[in-house]
Amino acid sequence: MEKYIRALKKLSVLVVEDDHFQQTALVHMINRLHIHDVETASDGIFALEILSNRNVDIIICDLSMPNMDGLALIRELSEQNFTGSVLLSSAMDRSLIRSATNMINTYGLKLLGAINKPAEPKTLLKYLLSHYQIKKNKLNENLSIKLTHNEIEQAIKNQDLVPFFQPQICMETGNIISVESLVRLKHPKYGVLSPIAFLDAIEENNMMAELTEIMYLTSINSMAKLPVTLKHLNLSINISASSLNNNIVEYLLLNLETDHIMQQRKITLEITEQVCIAEYKSAIEILSRLRMRGFDLAVDDFGTGYSTMEQISQFPFNEMKIDRAFVSKMDSEESAYIIVESCILLAKNLGLRIVAEGVENIHQWKLLKELRCDVAQGYFISKPVPIENLHIVNEKWQKQFQTLASINPRQFDSLANTIQGL
Repeated sequence: MEKYIRALKKLSVLVVEDDHFQQTALVHMINRLHIHDVETASDGIFALEILSNRNVDIIICDLSMPNMDGLALIRELSEQNFTGSVLLSSAMDRSLIRSATNMINTYGLKLLGAINKPAEPKTLLKYLLSHYQIKKNKLNENLSIKLTHNEIEQAIKNQDLVPFFQPQICMETGNIISVESLVRLKHPKYGVLSPIAFLDAIEENNMMAELTEIMYLTSINSMAKLPVTLKHLNLSINISASSLNNNIVEYLLLNLETDHIMQQRKITLEITEQVCIAEYKSAIEILSRLRMRGFDLAVDDFGTGYSTMEQISQFPFNEMKIDRAFVSKMDSEESAYIIVESCILLAKNLGLRIVAEGVENIHQWKLLKELRCDVAQGYFISKPVPIENLHIVNEKWQKQFQTLASINPRQFDSLANTIQGL
């Protein structure tokens, strides 16, 4: 409890709200959360004047204001490279709020979310604390590191491109049933890098087929090292658009010990829906052939592309992965919840297994379980780890899962209630 209070005390907040009553109530609520570095502005112009003289961590912004409204302020914040976080506060129509949140994301600002008026203390607290999580995630993404073609070639030569594995959990039993293989690069100077640092260079230099081959073989070989208790795990591997139409990759998938591998575990190839639309005719043939040879096929990042339900139904998929962009916000944004609910209903009607990516907390887990989602994956369970750490992740998760059934979600509101009473 004390670490949360210490974190809150360090925050500086700017409330941009033209209604005096709403402004006063919000400031009072923030003060009760032990945040006392709070300034107010009645419109965007006044807010920019304050920001010209000082920095703030979080701006809580109304949309409808005189002189300069919230939309104009958001644009100005982007142009001035505002590094803090933005939390929308509005009583306007949900579609307008969705549009504003999309605008914030498009401008590259850090969005905490959107709260309705009047704000609830527990909701406000959750978003304010999430500022630290967003900041942590940004620091961990190595956004400033971009490797060159030569560095990538050296990494391939040194076998520095390696798979990390993220568990996929059966929501009914709580057991790890599969893992997704995700590429990482072990750099001698920067440490373990995510694909953000090197994937663009690989695509620009037409090395995606080579990466696919490396990941396919090293992932399968790594899975052979699992302890007896995890030998049953299935494996999911991503296949890119360029790799899907590459003769070398097709030969690899269809011929290289495929039958022997399939006897040991089921392998799912994850294909983005954008691939299917871009290469519609050839994709149907290739994916059908892969399915006939025993591979499972998952449509990845579903909901972020432009495919129609009819087009998806024409491919031989047996799994749908709901994109993390919706899952990670389904407990805070009604529109995200509706999209997830619709995806699950669609998948059920098409007879597809459903995997929800980006599950980050107990609330999202509970909602997905209520919607009868089949499989969950995300940081709530585990981040991607090296194969040798997977048994440790499994042990920790099993202990965590045992407590889930007995936990009342209302217990997670106790933090807000406790802080309010301090």
